[in-house]
Amino acid sequence: MTTTEIKHPIDYENPLKFYSAESPFSNFYPSPLTVDGITYPTMEHYFQAAKFRGWNDPYASKIRQAASPAHAKRLARAKRLNSKQIAQWNTMRDSIMLRGLREKFKQNNSLAYALLDTGSRELIEWSPRDLYWGANEDPISHKRRGINRLGRLLMVVREELFKEAINDSSSDDEETTPSFPPSHELMLDGDAGDMTKEYDSD
Repeated sequence: MTTTEIKHPIDYENPLKFYSAESPFSNFYPSPLTVDGITYPTMEHYFQAAKFRGWNDPYASKIRQAASPAHAKRLARAKRLNSKQIAQWNTMRDSIMLRGLREKFKQNNSLAYALLDTGSRELIEWSPRDLYWGANEDPISHKRRGINRLGRLLMVVREELFKEAINDSSSDDEETTPSFPPSHELMLDGDAGDMTKEYDSD
C-alpha cells in the first residue's frame, strides 16, 4: 500500500495528543526497527540518517549509531544540506517517514497493539515548535494550527494494521466489518527529560 489516504472515519472529537518520548507514537520512543537490513535504535535515528543515505553513507552510519535520538537529530542538523538536497529531501520525507512507521509498528507487536488500541481517535503530535509533523494551539486565536503530518501517517499505518488484522482473522469470503477495540489513554505526555525538550522532527 503506497497511498496515504485514510478511508475509515476518524474521531476528531476525542483526539489523542502525544509528544513525550515516553509515548509509543513518538519518534524518540526506544523501539528498534530494521530497514533494508540496517537496524536503527529509534525512528528518529532512521529518519535523520535517511537525509544522508546515498550521498554521505558514513555520516548516515554515524547518525544511526548516535547515543540517543536527540543526539541523532543534532548530528543531522550539524551538517547542512545544499539547496538541491533540501528540495529532494522535501519530496521524499513523507514516504521515508511512512516506511519507517510501517516497519516500527509491524515489527513490534506490542506497539502495533498500542496503535490499534487508539481505535478511530485522531492522533496528533502536539509539538510546541514543529508545525509540519505536528500541531499546537495558536496563543492568540487559541485555534489549532499545524499540518500534523506525523499523526496522519500514524493513522495511515493504523488503518493498514486494522485491514491486516481483519484479513488474518477471516476464515471465509464473507465481507467483514471492522470493529474497533476500546480506546485507552496511552502515555500521552510526560517528563522525558532533555529528549522531550529537543524533539521536533524536521
